[in-house]
Formats: sequence, structure tokens, C-alpha cells
Amino acid sequence: MSKKKSKIWMVRAGSGSFLLDEFLIENIVAIGWNELKKIPLKTTNDKLREKIIEVYDNSNAGQIGQSLGQIWRFYNDLSIGDNVITYDSNARVYHSGT
Repeated sequence: MSKKKSKIWMVRAGSGSFLLDEFLIENIVAIGWNELKKIPLKTTNDKLREKIIEVYDNSNAGQIGQSLGQIWRFYNDLSIGDNVITYDSNARVYHSGT
């Protein structure tokens, strides 16, 4: 019998952990890039890159690549049932969940 291997993700709760209470109360994790608005369900990597370049037109190639990689992994690889940790930078405590 084969079991699905669970993944562990670090999802930060924003600068100064300002989203930590929302993460814990709502039992969620989230990422930023709000200016991108809603990403269509079947978007491609190339379409997402185009959108990032359009919205963040002052970003350099490194910033675009880093943003694309983080958004793409969250969007495509994170699954219900994966383990998640986040860090409370004020209390210096890690929180974990599924």
C-alpha cells in the first residue's frame, strides 16, 4: 500500500507577521501579490510571467523570476493535507498546521 508523501511548506505571515492572527483564526495560509488580482485556474507559467511583468513593471529579471517561482509553487504544488509552518517574528515562535 502506497501512501502519499506529505510536503512541508514555510508560508510567512507577512512583514512583522501582520497576517498571523488571520492565519490562525481562519485556519488558512495565503501569499501576497494582491495587485495580480485573481489568477485564472488554468493559467500557464508564461501567462503568469507576462502578468507579473505587466503589473510589476519596475521589477528586474531576478525579482520577476523569484516572484514567479513562489507564486507558481503555491498555486500548483501546495495541496490540501500538506503540512505548513509559519513564523511569528514578534514572539519568535513557529506555528504548524495541515
